[in-house]
Amino acid sequence: MDHSPRRRRRPAQPAANPPPLPREGACVPHRRRRPDPSLPPVSARAARRQAQRRKKVPSRPGARLTLTGLVLGLGSRVSRACAAAGRRLSSGTLTRRENGLATLAAGCIVLLLFSVGGLWRWASGTQRTKETQEAVLSLYEQGVQLAYSQRVTPAPLDSGALAGLQILGTPTPTPVQTPQPAASAQESTAAPTATPQPVYHSIGTQVRTELSALFGTNSELIGWLSISGVLDLPVVYRDNVFYETHDFYGRESQAGTLFLDKNHRLSALTQNLLIHGHNMKDGTMFGRLVQYETSTDYLKQHGIVHFDTLFEEGTYVVFAVMIASYDRTNPYYFDYYSHATFSGEADFTRYMDSVRNRSLYEIAVDVQPTDALLTLSTCLNEERLVILARRLRSGETEAEMRAKLSSAVRK
Repeated sequence: MDHSPRRRRRPAQPAANPPPLPREGACVPHRRRRPDPSLPPVSARAARRQAQRRKKVPSRPGARLTLTGLVLGLGSRVSRACAAAGRRLSSGTLTRRENGLATLAAGCIVLLLFSVGGLWRWASGTQRTKETQEAVLSLYEQGVQLAYSQRVTPAPLDSGALAGLQILGTPTPTPVQTPQPAASAQESTAAPTATPQPVYHSIGTQVRTELSALFGTNSELIGWLSISGVLDLPVVYRDNVFYETHDFYGRESQAGTLFLDKNHRLSALTQNLLIHGHNMKDGTMFGRLVQYETSTDYLKQHGIVHFDTLFEEGTYVVFAVMIASYDRTNPYYFDYYSHATFSGEADFTRYMDSVRNRSLYEIAVDVQPTDALLTLSTCLNEERLVILARRLRSGETEAEMRAKLSSAVRK
């Protein structure tokens, strides 16, 4: 047994040039931990998970969780999962989790493509509708300038164009009164005279100069509807189907065109003209009429309506705004679409009473059985928003009608 003293190790001498200490605030490299040999070994995937848990993201001052950050983070994660799934799919070792992520990514991509396609169709349709309106309005303004600045006489319709205006029918000739001989005293009774039928619209053989250019573009034009600050659009007549999905030039369009109801054709004896139009979310067509239903001030400011036909000008004032429905089981059901004419004064009075009761506003504008009516209809969810107006009588002015509209109140 060796009892000799053990030699002590000399302490390590400091290096001649020790490495400099890191300055304050400098980044110190992270020292990787050595695995503990007493613990059982872990898989590479578990090791990566543990390493990710140990990572600490330094907090930035003022950093907040935003929707953009969430979307970008989700997109980055999905893209990494897709890349990993692609690699494993090629090698045939795709796991259940990666399979689920790949399916989710494929669904997101398909949904994104459909959304982008729908957005592109909506944007292109809206742009095309606005371009069509600008082109039509330009033609109308040219006609107005031609009529009012140069005072050009309207050109007569040729036989072909006149035959195409089947909606107008035969113009009602004005009877010429001839002098009758004085009745003798021997005649006991006078011959009965027929009651003349009222004429609500003038029908002629010459198109007004303001609409001649538009009529040359589309012979189904019957007038121009204008509400200051709301709309300036042409009105056509064909049926109740075609112009729901076609613009003024006959091209397919989701906005369609304003059209006169097929049962309310423009004629001398049609007392009530019914015009349909889509409620477009971008404000085109009848898209702005919904504000009549929500705002009394909007009604007061835009209660005067101008509807000029091919042969005459017309100014109307709104006297009722109501919600109606075609469905007989709906509590808003009201038959406003089958009253182009009225059988008599009693029928007219019953219709007006129903309209007044259903109107959303109390408007101090009277309506008489001899007045010409104008009805505007557009969709409002499952119902219809209906705006009714009457034509100004001889001697009435827009200023007087605006004064009556200013007293309108909501029920």
